[in-house]
Amino acid sequence: MNEFKNQTGFGVDCIRILFYRDFEDWEKYRCKENEVALIMDYPAVEVDTIGYLDFAQFYGFLVNESQRYTEQYPEKHDNINNLLKEIYIEFGLN
Repeated sequence: MNEFKNQTGFGVDCIRILFYRDFEDWEKYRCKENEVALIMDYPAVEVDTIGYLDFAQFYGFLVNESQRYTEQYPEKHDNINNLLKEIYIEFGLN
């Protein structure tokens, strides 16, 4: 989430979340400035896949996943909530 508050992409193995500035100008599948691109490549999926979420949709996803995460790691609740607040402001959702 530290990367997301700076609108910087992040990925693990064959699954990535990228922001507008993570792409080169010429790239065909570049997302819009207020979107993230969700990219999954083989072998995570049978066929390479890309989808787009606007910041509000992506933020909702982060909130849901954060709730699940802090149920397992309650000691990280305050840190996660602070990061969510920073992301909310950075995404211009206020």
